[in-house]
Amino acid sequence: MKNRQFHFVSFFAIVLASIFAFSGCSNKLSRETTIQVNYTSESDIQVDDSTQDMSETSEIIESSHGPISSQLVFDKAFDLYGELSISEGSVVDSEGNAVCLSGLSTVPINSEFEFFNEAISETLAFDWGCRIVCLNVEVNGDFGYINNSELVLSNICDAIDFCLQNGTYVIVEWSLNSSSNPMDCIDSATDFFTRISTLYSDSSMILYSICDNYGGPLSEADTTSVSWSNTVSSYASSLVDVIRIQDDNAIIICGLSEEDINSSNITYGSLIDSNFAFSYGFTCEKDGQEFRDSISNMQSNGVPLICTGWTLTDSSMSGLIYTEEGNSWIDFMLEHNISWCYDSICGTSTFSANALLYESSILTYDEKVYGHWPDEFISSAGLFVRASLLENS
Repeated sequence: MKNRQFHFVSFFAIVLASIFAFSGCSNKLSRETTIQVNYTSESDIQVDDSTQDMSETSEIIESSHGPISSQLVFDKAFDLYGELSISEGSVVDSEGNAVCLSGLSTVPINSEFEFFNEAISETLAFDWGCRIVCLNVEVNGDFGYINNSELVLSNICDAIDFCLQNGTYVIVEWSLNSSSNPMDCIDSATDFFTRISTLYSDSSMILYSICDNYGGPLSEADTTSVSWSNTVSSYASSLVDVIRIQDDNAIIICGLSEEDINSSNITYGSLIDSNFAFSYGFTCEKDGQEFRDSISNMQSNGVPLICTGWTLTDSSMSGLIYTEEGNSWIDFMLEHNISWCYDSICGTSTFSANALLYESSILTYDEKVYGHWPDEFISSAGLFVRASLLENS
């Protein structure tokens, strides 16, 4: 039964690859085969206006609020590190040196997502020192990939292309919630990663995160919790096969639940590909030294790890921010060469974990999408994270 499932998934992936090799939204494809998106917001048009118009916007922001941010980083991440790979339990650069890339994770990107453009990508890369961006793909819901695949794919590809222009590494993450069984949406995941790997197989800056969260019961009839051993490993093997049809070398990532991390069942033997890594997330309110010890134990067993989402707050992403614990985690990840992305930016959330005060009236919409934000528009969490990114860039 397992072999038949594998052959079916591989055949399905090959068929999709042949279909979508000539479609998609990447600007690498011809105009006739590129997915077109019609933006109705006047601000999107103004962001791409002439240099004179952008200069006028800059003057408005500075006169009303305070100095806008300026470029502090003058090199591109890819120029420094080249193609990434996994070696001896770590992410390494093209010279084989272990690296710790730091960056930001977006809120889940869906069909309604607008808050990411060339100016914002430049701001994150060169004003904030963001070396890697995790683009979260919203899977479920009315605006997620399952129900709006073309629009979500278009928004993801636009964001990828903006990052690649600035030499910023990109994690494309299939974003599930912590009570999801990834096998429930394996067909949609196969479709998505076939298309993305077809479009970006020639890029050395893409990392594929095939599942960030999982949990809950296996089914209504079986209340056994979803785990790496009973479900996720099979899902991951199938998705790795799908991606490898198009992309032989990219790093592929799969998230682990906290239960699996603490169980000590994940070892070097759990890896299903030479360029495969596991990911984890944490909250500074709850996760401290004990969880860091679990991460260290996994690393000592040769397991490569990447943190694709952590927050200075609690799991609700609201309330107090815990900067002391945040510093402890950043020091730990730097010492252990664990690349990380802070969660989150680019959302409309008022939660204190958000790096920006997006819902505030401090800036107009046009000023918000212009990027290069003044400090008044950046939350306490955002100021902390920006300082950490610049220090590590």
